[in-house]
Amino acid sequence: MNIRYKLTLRAVFAGLVVFLLLVFAVDLYSKYSRGQWEKDVRNELLKTLISKKSNLEKALYSRIYYTKGVAAFVSLKPNVSNDEFIKMAHDFLIGDTVISTMSLSKNCIINAIYPLEGHKAALGLNLMAHPKRVEIVEKTIETRQTFVAGPVELVEGGWAFVSYTPIFDKTASDSAFWGMTDIVIYRDKLFHEANLNSVENGFKFALKGIDGRGDAGGVFMGDTVVFEQNPVVITINLPYGSWILAAIPHNGWQAYFDQDTFLVKMLMLSSLIISSLVGLLIFNWLRLKRSENELRAIFRSMDSFVAEFDANGKYLKVVTSKESFAYRTSNELIGKTVSEVLPADVSKIILDAINTCIAQSQVVDIEYMLNINNMDTWFAARISKKSGESVILNAVDITIRKHYEEEIVKSNKKLEELNAMKDRFMSIIAHDLRNPVGSSKELIGLLIRDFDDYDAQEILRLMKIIDKSTTDVNDLLESILKWYFSQKGMLSVNFETQNLYEIAQETTEIVALHAEQKGVRIINEIDANVQAYFDKEMTNTVLRNLVTNALKFSDEGSIIKLSAQRIAVHEKLFVQVNVSDTGQGMDADTVNQLFLFTKLSTSIGTKNEKGSGIGLVLCKDFVEKQGGSILVKSEQGKGSVFSFTLPIA
Repeated sequence: MNIRYKLTLRAVFAGLVVFLLLVFAVDLYSKYSRGQWEKDVRNELLKTLISKKSNLEKALYSRIYYTKGVAAFVSLKPNVSNDEFIKMAHDFLIGDTVISTMSLSKNCIINAIYPLEGHKAALGLNLMAHPKRVEIVEKTIETRQTFVAGPVELVEGGWAFVSYTPIFDKTASDSAFWGMTDIVIYRDKLFHEANLNSVENGFKFALKGIDGRGDAGGVFMGDTVVFEQNPVVITINLPYGSWILAAIPHNGWQAYFDQDTFLVKMLMLSSLIISSLVGLLIFNWLRLKRSENELRAIFRSMDSFVAEFDANGKYLKVVTSKESFAYRTSNELIGKTVSEVLPADVSKIILDAINTCIAQSQVVDIEYMLNINNMDTWFAARISKKSGESVILNAVDITIRKHYEEEIVKSNKKLEELNAMKDRFMSIIAHDLRNPVGSSKELIGLLIRDFDDYDAQEILRLMKIIDKSTTDVNDLLESILKWYFSQKGMLSVNFETQNLYEIAQETTEIVALHAEQKGVRIINEIDANVQAYFDKEMTNTVLRNLVTNALKFSDEGSIIKLSAQRIAVHEKLFVQVNVSDTGQGMDADTVNQLFLFTKLSTSIGTKNEKGSGIGLVLCKDFVEKQGGSILVKSEQGKGSVFSFTLPIA
């Protein structure tokens, strides 16, 4: 028995099985479909009712909140004037076409109404004089909730709802009842805004529950027959009470049953044709499957992902030694394009390569990355032309190789940073440390050798130079050591709530002599009561470095100011400390490199003061360790402002 005959028998058998299954399914469907049809329609109707409920409640409550707003205002200001109410009502109702009027009734007697035009007759109306209103008012007082009455017929024509909200005097010890505020809502305009109609899309809708009485209330929209034909219903929630919204098919439920019967007949008539087509389809599928299995057997011997694409990037065949290589299962890929399956950036790479391969008839090599099982997986792929309209892609996993490459790049970058840091340390040692130490050594040697040739004043002058030089060296070494210990995690941060003014005052006193010698004024404008949550020693170091730096670049007669203010960053409170000067200022390039250790440059002050710049790097590190940030605003020739933030506990 040849292969073709076997495939034909299998296809005929499959077609017969499908035919029997279809007949059995149609038979079951004919028995149970009526209930299923009604269930489906009811589910769809319920979704529609939920949407209309949401729209109606939104439209209604957005107006009820107006009365709640008025009630809240009046409860806190019971002596509100009519003019104040009119202005408030105007602000609420401007542009709102759904609301007719808003009124205020102290002791249940209407004393103000907006708009007044056409409604003057309502002024002085006693709400308690009407039996039905008495019941409503008493109910709102008892429940302290808003009550939606109606719909009621308006004198000027049409129908409307009236939303009553009680007001209680919160300024009185017993929160006594003050009166009422109400709005008149046009019924038809409210329904229009909520997209609520009595007939829509083949369904009938009806609404009942006059005066919020739910099932006990009468029908006030739509046909009463709706509630008599087993409708789908949903409750419209009011502040007090409810309405019931119902819906049925326009022609009743029987019309759906008749439609179902017609469909059953059509299905029975089509079963034979469908089963024949299925048999033919299975025959072709079996042939295709056999060819595919042969191809898979070949591809599985390769440790790679192989796919055939057409010119549009559609998956024609997929074979892989690992299912994860395919990003999705093979069955999910066949018939789809790379644009539908893969991320946009990866699909573009593959599509461009396919187009190049077909257009130029040459092999194209690409690399791409996919996130598989929450891991970035890299592939190297070679695309070769199979025919004028299709290509073969062969991809292998190169993730490990990529990781090695990334590690090498990171290592090289780290080595470059270490080399730059080493060079910078050597530069500091060679210039900023060696020069002052060498100068001090020469001066000390000079004093020792020619001590008898110098008088006391000259010796004192030389000793001051030596003292200044050794102080600079000591400060530089302190900064380097602190920065080193900070990078190694050897400095602990001791947070306490402390007075910033006192810290700033200590700093100004420390540099006062230097400032006086240079003719620069330092003004502490920080409020004496400002407190923050910080490490005292770290903050002292930051302030001293910033003030010393400002002093270094300030000319005689300049002013350095210390100020502080509270700010909010991402909803968290900070104190921002500012050190501003009117000195030389900096250009943008200098500002951008101030806090980079490997970019430090020696700078010269206005009195030839030297500095390494490491103090600013230390400032940034100490501020960030305390949860703050530091920034600089500067313009060449116009001074600088250094600002840093500290958290408030």
